[in-house]
Formats: sequence, structure tokens, C-alpha cells
Amino acid sequence: MDETVNDLILEPHIAAFLSAHPSLSIELKRRPMTGGRGRTGADLILGYEPSVLAGSGGDTLHVQSLLTCAAPRYLRARGLPHHPRDLRGISDALVVSDDPGAPLPWRFENAGQKLSIKPGIRAVTPSPSIALALAAAGAGFTQIPECWAIDHVRTGRLVRLLPEWEPSIHLRPVMRCGSVDAHAFVRFIRTRLETGGLGRTALPGSPAARAVALHQMTRHADGVRFGG
Repeated sequence: MDETVNDLILEPHIAAFLSAHPSLSIELKRRPMTGGRGRTGADLILGYEPSVLAGSGGDTLHVQSLLTCAAPRYLRARGLPHHPRDLRGISDALVVSDDPGAPLPWRFENAGQKLSIKPGIRAVTPSPSIALALAAAGAGFTQIPECWAIDHVRTGRLVRLLPEWEPSIHLRPVMRCGSVDAHAFVRFIRTRLETGGLGRTALPGSPAARAVALHQMTRHADGVRFGG
């Protein structure tokens, strides 16, 4: 199960949904975060995707930024980047990707300007929590969803880099046609999110105010099959 969707959505809310629907059973399946949306047999796929894809229409349940971060001691030794292009000459990127052989470039956007940067890679991991731990330990810089990084930024363990260039990702459901249970689950999750019921931390600002940009990941998603 992808950690971001699991920590924000499934882990904190799935038990309450099952309690409200005692006749249902649910099978959860993990998807690689760059694995696309097609999964045979899934009634529902929940996944974050870049706003450039989310803007093509469809339902958006939640929006968050992607933060580029590094530890203060790393920045004292290497210097502070003032533009995304400054990252090109640094070989300490901690990349979140399921494909270590071909990780996707990081994307940035500022007032309509779009940049794609491929920094030198020091480590590739499929886990945002591992990338976060490495960055906090001073191993390099990373770009991860805000829900993972924001507490470390607030406590000073990480520094938020290039905030004016931050992209966003949108949580969108894809449901199998006619799946009443999937629609019920999406309505349940929407209500929880609209009342601030996020799993890891309450992110400031409304989704509508934060929805502009691109993202380094093609998309990541989790499949849910309902029974009962």
C-alpha cells in the first residue's frame, strides 16, 4: 500500500467506514506510485496525481503541495538553492520512485513557468518515510508530499526550499462503473477530509486555494475491492 494514501486516507478512516457498513468486506491492494491507474478487478483506485492531469476533469478529494526540503546542516555545508536550476549541479537528491533505474524528473511551477529538473541522485527509495529520514539526517535533499514533511519543517529539522516553486498533487478517485459501495466509500472519505480529518497532520489552507502545478511523480494509487 502506498504510504501517502495509506497514512492520509485508508489507515485513519477504513475502520470507521467498515463499522458504518457491517455487511461489507474490503480487499486492499498495493499499487506502485508510478504504476498508472488501470487495475483489473478494483472497484476503486485512490491516487494522487499532478495537477496537469487532474485539470482534465473529474473529482478531486484533496490537494497538497510537494515540498523540496533539506536539513539545516546539509544546507550549511552545501549552500541554499535560490532557483530550481541550482539543483542540477547537486548530486545528493533523495528520490521517491518505484523504478530506481529510471526515476522521473522533479517538476516545478511558478506563475505559469514550468521547469523539469533532473538532479544528481544519491539514493532512490519507494518510501517517502525513508526519504524523509535520510533528508532529516543530512544525507541530501528530497521532494515529498507536504503531509510527510510539514512537521519537520515546523520543528526546524528540515528547511523548506523554493516555496514559490512548489507543485501540487490532487487526490482523485477512479471507480468502476456501477459500484455503489465504491461511491459510498468516496462520499465517506470526502466528508472526513472536508472536516479536517487527515491522517498525519491538518494541512493549512483550502484545497481550492492550493491547486496549481505539476509533480515529479506520474501518479500513485491504491486499489480497493468491495465485497459483501
